[in-house]
Amino acid sequence: MNYMSTIKGFYYQNSLMEATKDAFFHEHKHRLIKELQKRKMKYEAFF
Repeated sequence: MNYMSTIKGFYYQNSLMEATKDAFFHEHKHRLIKELQKRKMKYEAFF
């Protein structure tokens, strides 16, 4: 992901650097889709 330095600094100070990586978003996308499917909810993934 492309973050501004001020945002990266905030994430770094709060030990959240993993959340600035593409893999973080892909993992959460798959987790959300799995849960929505389990509950038979309609969804549309945009990312």
